[in-house]
Amino acid sequence: MRHLTMILGILTVFFLSAFMPSVQNIKSSDPISDEEKAGLVKMREEEKLAFEVYTFLDEKWNHQVFNNIKQSESRHGELVKGLLDQYNIKDPYIKTKGKYANADLQKLYTELTAKGSQSLKDAFTVGAIIEDMDIADLDKLMAGTTNKDLLNVYENLNLGSRNHMRAFSRQLELAKGSYTPSYITQERYENIINGDHETGNCFSDNSRCNTKGNKGCGNKNGKACAGNGGNKSCGGGNSNACAGAKGKQKGCCK
Repeated sequence: MRHLTMILGILTVFFLSAFMPSVQNIKSSDPISDEEKAGLVKMREEEKLAFEVYTFLDEKWNHQVFNNIKQSESRHGELVKGLLDQYNIKDPYIKTKGKYANADLQKLYTELTAKGSQSLKDAFTVGAIIEDMDIADLDKLMAGTTNKDLLNVYENLNLGSRNHMRAFSRQLELAKGSYTPSYITQERYENIINGDHETGNCFSDNSRCNTKGNKGCGNKNGKACAGNGGNKSCGGGNSNACAGAKGKQKGCCK
């Protein structure tokens, strides 16, 4: 009976351990400033804006690029929410579609959905505008923090936005259109769209990013690629950046 009890105890511990998080998945919580908190709150709503505008444009035009990228934006929003939860910051997310706590984003949603309704070419331009804004804001947020948790998520989002920018630029080119950036510089824009599709996580402590175009990634002050070149080498490749068929590019639209 004693042996049976011991065996059952060992099996119980083994079974429970299978469902416990491993130590390597537990994130550290570096101190966070009020400015960093405000940045997270804004980025949470920016990701909501991107998801909802792309959902609107997907329903309007039924084009694969919007369907693919909106799924990416949904995942990005959850990454930011994870940081809000981690640091006990109130989530600004409003469940009602098209409603935002940030008045500027509220106005922008109305403007972008109206513009994107005019033509498919205009819809691609709207996509470029959103990614242009996201990249500029993420560059600024990364340049203003050394918090590893924030840098890891922000670079993941920035990598995705760079790929999305390439996808919309490509679609605009096919539609005989072009885009002039309003938020990032023309040089940065050209470096991005002329760069290769990026895969994987270009995190601030990832040595794979210490290559041409990503000189800031993994540097001593943790600036994680902010504002550097076209970021061509973070796991590069020649993917069509989300323009392909569903399910065929799991790493696309990250």
